[in-house]
Amino acid sequence: MWKRVEAIILVVILCSKLVSGGSIVPCYFIFGDSLSDAGNNNDLITMAKVNYSPYGIDFPRGIATGRFTNGRTVADFINSLHIPNNNATKCVDEINQAVKIFNTKLKKLVDYFNANLPGAKFTFINLYAMQSLSPIGLISSSPCCKVLRSDFQCEPNSTPCRNRNLHAFMDGFHPTESVNRFAATISFGTLLPLFAHPLNISQLINTDINNVLQI
Repeated sequence: MWKRVEAIILVVILCSKLVSGGSIVPCYFIFGDSLSDAGNNNDLITMAKVNYSPYGIDFPRGIATGRFTNGRTVADFINSLHIPNNNATKCVDEINQAVKIFNTKLKKLVDYFNANLPGAKFTFINLYAMQSLSPIGLISSSPCCKVLRSDFQCEPNSTPCRNRNLHAFMDGFHPTESVNRFAATISFGTLLPLFAHPLNISQLINTDINNVLQI
């Protein structure tokens, strides 16, 4: 189990017209929080940015791009697939409960969008529900980096753990690349509506491709 505060990712895939020499794979948008951020926060006036080491240590060329992990995010993997104290723990539990309520209502909103916005396909990927699963090989849920900051992010230029593939979390909140890969794989192929509603990513893409080919 890799339990921390986990928000949601809402994936929106828009149908694109098939043109000569063009791709039949539709474009997509991902709405989420820092779990799917590829560096947007770098240009914002906020403390919630991670454009410094050790973040990005396992990203190509070891660059800290602003992704809140040691490597790639769940969104990156989808694209490539066609120490908190007791008080903090209590806070995490309260936020997780709020996320659970939010996610339940979000499913209804996704259904509404699919029914009333022709030409667009929406699906809901529930990372909160995936917390009950354990990727094979993970042995530690402790942060991989030194965490002293009040926002649970890594101390700048601190030395991370060596075996990052064995850790569920890069800092006190965000998963490592290993967990992101695991979550993306589930998102892409799961048949359980608990994790993907109403379709998984693969079904969503194939549905849009079939629609395009019929045009």
